[in-house]
Parts: sequence; structure tokens; C-alpha cells
Amino acid sequence: MAAPRAAAAVPVSDLGSYQHAVRLVLTHDVITATRPRPGTLEQVLRWADQMSADLRELLGYTLIATTRQVRLSRRLDVLDPSQSAIFSSRYGKPFDRRRLAYLCLVLAAFQRSRVEISLADLVRAFTPAANAIDGLGFDPTVSAHKAAVVDVLDWLADRGALRLSDGSLESWTADAERGDALYDIDHDICAALFRPRPPRAAPDQRGRAAGQHVRQRQAQRAARGRGPAGRPGAARVPGRLLRTGRTGDRRGASGSPASRRTWPG
Repeated sequence: MAAPRAAAAVPVSDLGSYQHAVRLVLTHDVITATRPRPGTLEQVLRWADQMSADLRELLGYTLIATTRQVRLSRRLDVLDPSQSAIFSSRYGKPFDRRRLAYLCLVLAAFQRSRVEISLADLVRAFTPAANAIDGLGFDPTVSAHKAAVVDVLDWLADRGALRLSDGSLESWTADAERGDALYDIDHDICAALFRPRPPRAAPDQRGRAAGQHVRQRQAQRAARGRGPAGRPGAARVPGRLLRTGRTGDRRGASGSPASRRTWPG
């Protein structure tokens, strides 16, 4: 069977345009009507079907393309050192753990039913979650905490996930009690950025995962001293029924007497 060939249906005269579109998709985390620049989305969408087939067959990647954004979901869609430049401030400084955590909490505070949110409401929503995490927290009187929020909101606004409609971020930075800003939320772009379709596991991987889940459930039952039918004092392990509770010398510990009656089935 012949190996798949990239750009098989692309005319030679259009090959340069197709290659340019592929480079755009590979080098940008998300492409929208304004990011990285106006007109880019149209250039990429022209070749969306061919790119989707090529990236899937050659690399196992999934191209998520709509009329409003394009996002490439890699086979192992996780952050690695080569992608650190994606999460950085407007000045090019990579996000630290606080900023990455705030980014997740801010997105979690968005509700699908809401189309806009004020900065004051957003901070009130995510502050309890931040303070519930040891070593993280959020205090509006701490300048480092406020600076992290500013970087996160700038990052989202730069990608079109948020759009400032009123007020200013600078006014909130100067005075968190009196300053405020109102943002429109683009939920589609938020989903494209942080909810890519997960990679499908191979059949043997799914089998191993299912087996591991069963073994974990068996271990949990054994730890609780309950058998498969929920009977206290009976815990199932492969090939044995161990008695626990008040059975004394039949508790089944290593090196001690135990019931070795084979479990039915």
C-alpha cells in the first residue's frame, strides 16, 4: 500500500499558497479574523479540507476549523518546552505557574450563558477558587497578583477570547476598589483554545485503561473491607476470598492464616 502523499489534490500552481497556510496553522496556537493579522483566517480556510486530511493521515493531528477560528489539536496536545512561547505576556515573558493557574481559573469562571462580564465580577468569582489552592491565592492588594491577572486578561484579549467594551484594565490596576472594565466573552474561541477534542486512544490502550479501572475498584473494595456484593468482612482478590473484621486469624494478611476458598467464577 502506497504511503499517503501530502497535498495530493493541490495543483502545482497553488502549492506555495497551500504550504504557507500549513505553516500558519503549525506556528500559531489559534487563528481568528484578527489573529495573527486580518486576512489570515481566509487564507487558511481555503485549504482547510486538504490540510485536515493531510495532518490527520501524516501526523495524527486534528484540525478544528470553523468560519470564525482555526485550531490545531496535536496527537499529544500538552504543553512542552517548545511551546512555552505560546503562554507569555505582551512583553514576551513566559507565564509562570501563578499565571497559568489564574488563566485556568479565569476560564472556569466564564459561564456559557454569559456574553459579558465585568472585571470586578470576574475577580469575585475566581478569588475563592484561588484562595482554596495552597500556595496560590489571590489578594488584590498584592501587586504581583494583580500583575498576573493583567497578563492573563491581555493574553485572552489578544486571541479574541475577550473584547474590552467599556472601562479600562489600567483603571482597575490603579484602584481595584473603584476601577473596573467590561469584557465581551467569545465562548467559541475559549473552547477552541482550551477544549480541543482529546486524542483517541488505540484499542489496546483503551483495554489497559479499562483493566486498570477494574483493578482500582477491586483495591478500593478490599481497602473498605467489603466484597463485590457489598457484604462487610469479605474482600475479593484474584482467586481468593479474604475474611476481615472479627474473624481474627482469618484476616488474610501475608504470613498469617486465611481462608483460601476459591471465589466462584
